[in-house]
Amino acid sequence: MNDMQILIEQLISDISGQAARLDESRLQMFLTWLAAHSSLVKTGEQVEVAVPEDGSLDDRLRIGLKGWFESLPLQGLLWEYRLLLEEIDWLRDLDPRSFPQDTPALARGRRDPDDAARNLNEDGRN
Repeated sequence: MNDMQILIEQLISDISGQAARLDESRLQMFLTWLAAHSSLVKTGEQVEVAVPEDGSLDDRLRIGLKGWFESLPLQGLLWEYRLLLEEIDWLRDLDPRSFPQDTPALARGRRDPDDAARNLNEDGRN
């Protein structure tokens, strides 16, 4: 295993460990967002996150992230790693009363400018 493969395995382990701590509804929101996000940011050489339907959640997430992370350049890999952890943290702290109810809102995650403006107005921060 080369250094890049070791790094990817460590990053995937960290993300899947953090995601496993989410409750079921938040985890589903994360997976929906992840699929939408990876399809939006991919370039010609990159692949989307494809989380298989079978197997444990940890295995499924690891398989999906591995292909995507291997297709990213180092800078993109580190950027996405940080972004995924931020999204998991945001979902963990999200008030259940403000859960998005539709798939497009789920796919936008916390990056929706309207949501950011509403949150800024509600609690004084972004």
